[in-house]
Amino acid sequence: MSSETKWQNTIPVPTERWTCGWCDSVVGSARGYATAANPTKSYIRLCPQCDAPSLFVESHIWPTCNPATSITGLPGNVASVYEEIRRSCGAKCHLGALLMMRSLIMHVAVDRGAKENQVFASYVEYLNTNRYVPPTVTEYLDRVRLLGNRAAHDIDPVDPEEVEKLLAFVEVLLRLIYDFPSRLAIPPVTT
Repeated sequence: MSSETKWQNTIPVPTERWTCGWCDSVVGSARGYATAANPTKSYIRLCPQCDAPSLFVESHIWPTCNPATSITGLPGNVASVYEEIRRSCGAKCHLGALLMMRSLIMHVAVDRGAKENQVFASYVEYLNTNRYVPPTVTEYLDRVRLLGNRAAHDIDPVDPEEVEKLLAFVEVLLRLIYDFPSRLAIPPVTT
C-alpha cells in the first residue's frame, strides 16, 4: 500500500502485535476499525509500517504472514517464483507451493548456467554436479523432485508439514547460492 494512504474514521482498537501479511514487518497497532455487532472479536488493524489493513477474526488473521523470509538480491525470475511459493504456503496452498518449488529449482539451475528446456532431473543433477548444493543436503533437492512429481501426477494430497520443511530447505539453498556470496563478495562457481 502507498505510504500516502489515509484511512478515514479510524477508531482506537485493542493493541495487537502481529506479522503483517503485506510487508512482513512485526508490528503493533491500536488504530483501525471494529464491528458494531461484536467489537471484542473482529477488527481491522492498520499496519503502521505499510498502512495496509489486516483482518482479525477471533484467533485468525488475514492476510496471513508468509512463512520463511524474504531474500534480497535474487535474480528477477528466481525472486518472483520464491515469493509466490511463500505466498502460497502462507495461504495454505501447499500443492501449488510444492509445484512452484520444482519451477524454482529449474530457474536457479538455468540462472547458474544449465541449459533450458531439459528434463527436471537434469536441473537437479546440474546443481549437484556443479557443487551448488552441499553433499549433505542433496537428498532434499531430490525430495523436491520426487514429491513434486508425485504432486503433479497423482491425486493424493500433499503433506503440508513436508511442504513447509521443503520451503525451509529452499530458503537455505537460495541463501547459499545467492545471499551469502553477495554478502561476502565471493563470485559464484561458473562452468
